[in-house]
Amino acid sequence: MSSLRRSPIALGAFSLCISAFLFAGIGSSVAASAATRAASGTPIVIGTLGSYTGSQASSSEQALYALQAWVSSVNAAGGIDGHPLKMIVKEDNDSPSLGETDAQELINDHVAAIVGDWSDVDTDWVPTVTKAGIPIIGNAAGLGFGEADVFPQQTTILAGAYGTMYALKQAGVTKFGVPYCAEIAACSEGVPLDKQFASKLGMDLVWSGAFSASSPNLTPECLAASQAGATGLEPAAPSDSDIHLAEACAQQGLKFVYGTSDGTMTNQWLTIPAFNGTRAQEGDAPWFSDSTPALKAYNAALKKYEKGKPVNASSIEGWASGKLFQAAVAASGSKTVTPTTVLDGLYSLKGDTLGGIAPPLTFTKGSAATVPCFFIVGITNGKFVTPQGLKLSCAPAS
Repeated sequence: MSSLRRSPIALGAFSLCISAFLFAGIGSSVAASAATRAASGTPIVIGTLGSYTGSQASSSEQALYALQAWVSSVNAAGGIDGHPLKMIVKEDNDSPSLGETDAQELINDHVAAIVGDWSDVDTDWVPTVTKAGIPIIGNAAGLGFGEADVFPQQTTILAGAYGTMYALKQAGVTKFGVPYCAEIAACSEGVPLDKQFASKLGMDLVWSGAFSASSPNLTPECLAASQAGATGLEPAAPSDSDIHLAEACAQQGLKFVYGTSDGTMTNQWLTIPAFNGTRAQEGDAPWFSDSTPALKAYNAALKKYEKGKPVNASSIEGWASGKLFQAAVAASGSKTVTPTTVLDGLYSLKGDTLGGIAPPLTFTKGSAATVPCFFIVGITNGKFVTPQGLKLSCAPAS
């Protein structure tokens, strides 16, 4: 076991084997076998790369389940023009070197695209993939989405950072703190953005600091935020860590309004009294809603193909990533699916909302994508809510 952990290549193979057990139904062999029963054409090979079992798994594994449901639903409907989808799942376990290895293996597998980047270390491998001419479609608004040929299916990171504070401001918060996870560097990278946008909203970032999900005592962090005057907290950490922090602060009698970004709130949050009043920006349509035909199809597929699996905002983001790939293939007008035809299709999209599950998506060749608009969701009395329905709010132009 220790030798596997020392070797990125061996760990990649080991992670894939473990994933076959942890995520029933994922991986290329299962996807392909299901596909061949519904479509007879040459398989379209795609990849996905994420920290699906790393320290941030409680906020990202749901995207994988949704991607699996999307693959299954497409294949059950006859594939794409009769061609089944074959999805290769790669896991980086928060390791930059393993992420690089995984990315190179997907390139060698001749994938048409990477559909779903839920990697905490994507800044290390995204350039390798784009240099190879392979599009990266959909992610959790990470910092790796800052260059051309990378295609977000949701609000991009600058607008998302603004949106989280916008959501807090809508709940009456003007002074807030940012506790961020100590486990990985990416958790602290959003703090400068919060400082940058706070003044535009008439808000003050009065405290920030690292905290560990494994710490038995988070009282110092809670007290520090309160003593600094914060009435709201915007934790930059995975879902389980946020729960640990919120419960610790509540035990001290401290009441904060929690603001967060998509991919963090889960059904478990509904059972935590401290999260009553939480507000969040959502990069795609509310994952818990079935108010439109597109959302009904998403919910039906998850219930059919990934029944009993946890659901959060990453779920709709994973699903939207798949739908964006489909939209690109359709827009390309090509009978064959290659990285080049997928890129052509993506750059031809203008204001596409994927049936209403995404903000308007337009991509310009040679430029990093910008998606400025977002949805607002929250928790009230133990239920998910949409304070402004499906109306979009947008960050101002910089």
